[in-house]
Amino acid sequence: MVKFSWPGRATVLCLLLAIAPSSASADEGAAVFPDDNGVTALEDLTGAALEELLARDPTARLDARGRLLFADRHATTLTGPEAPSRQVAPLGKTFTLHSRPGSKRVIHLDFDGERVCNTAWNDSGLLGPILGGGLACGNHPGFKGNTGGGFSKADKRAIQEVWARVSEDFAPFDVDVTTQRPARNALERTNTSDKSFGVHAVVSSSAQVRNSTCGGPGCAGVAYVGIFDDPQANDARILWAFPEELGNSPRRLADVISHEAGHTLGLNHDGQGNLDYYGGHGIWAPIMGSSDRHLTQWSRGEYAGATETQDDLAVLAQNGIPRLADDHAANKRKAKRIRRAQPVSGVIGTSADVDAFVIKASCRAKVKVKARNADLGPNLDLRLTVKRPRKPAQLVNPLSSASGTAGGLDATWQGKGRPGTWLVKVAGTGARNPASTGYSGYGSLGRYTLKVTGKCVRR
Repeated sequence: MVKFSWPGRATVLCLLLAIAPSSASADEGAAVFPDDNGVTALEDLTGAALEELLARDPTARLDARGRLLFADRHATTLTGPEAPSRQVAPLGKTFTLHSRPGSKRVIHLDFDGERVCNTAWNDSGLLGPILGGGLACGNHPGFKGNTGGGFSKADKRAIQEVWARVSEDFAPFDVDVTTQRPARNALERTNTSDKSFGVHAVVSSSAQVRNSTCGGPGCAGVAYVGIFDDPQANDARILWAFPEELGNSPRRLADVISHEAGHTLGLNHDGQGNLDYYGGHGIWAPIMGSSDRHLTQWSRGEYAGATETQDDLAVLAQNGIPRLADDHAANKRKAKRIRRAQPVSGVIGTSADVDAFVIKASCRAKVKVKARNADLGPNLDLRLTVKRPRKPAQLVNPLSSASGTAGGLDATWQGKGRPGTWLVKVAGTGARNPASTGYSGYGSLGRYTLKVTGKCVRR
């Protein structure tokens, strides 16, 4: 078990979801209201301002220690049965998966149950008056009630899919999303000089844990806000996700884990108008909202009526997980060479990131250049540019699907080869109007592979 010490100023935020096929609202849960730095705004309010806030907003509450909370309600609808879970690694490696091994920042996904004692979640003085009285010290079940072993093959495939989807949400950052239990000192932060730390995402099917930490049915996840890099928050590094509230859907569970991890990194909810959580439009929704849409991205509130304009990517980087260094040059002089049928991989890390590659062609014949997204949960909409000798550059930017599943995110060029050196560029892009029907290139980030085939492409 990992032990922690009490956070001096951490705040707690509950994500509430209604998971029935109807659009009924979820039951009430609780959430602390943070400012943009993840610190509760209560200390900044005068008595009159606080009284006015409590009077006008029925969701605002104070806990036993005078911390400001919101009893959030949210409604969403599942769009139908999920596709079978996708295996991404040998099943025997399900609990040793790493998205970025060697990174000093960690998001540990824990599915096999956990002993939780002496944490903020066990503090009945804090949680008692508004939630379930604090979590009892002891062993608590994991995904589908598991307490240490015996997962079926289907369960392991589901766990792998969750890991792959959460990993892709955090692909632009230097953080290791892992299913392997880290050492204690890889999660705790001893002081501001300590560069190795993270959070612990516990997935539990326990109604008792849900009730004690999050207030009752309808809550799909709960996390402290802004604690990721806080040395005083070592007993608040557990965040919770409750898959039973999501029909054990790997896609929805991954969305909730990324959402809760976002809270630990200082992010607030993306709402709209009077809605606490924006449900998105078309295929798109913000990770810090809540929806059943298939393309979720970090956001800066570009949609109409946004209640939160935090620059998610900047906040994440400022609060514990640094942006990755650029992995590929943007110009021809420094571009990496692609060889026939030998894929290369990369990460689009910012909306301005362009990765350049060169191809050596020896004759005239058919050539295919294919840029392909992550297999599961891509955030990236790809744009491909191909420049052949003595020919104008050709842009390939398929329009993504307007609704349903997220199609049209890959890009493929096919044409006749020309001898000489070609220039290929890969970038992210948006689609349609980010205010109402689509999304910009802001959150169009993530991993891709690039492959070139054709008999004239040199090896």
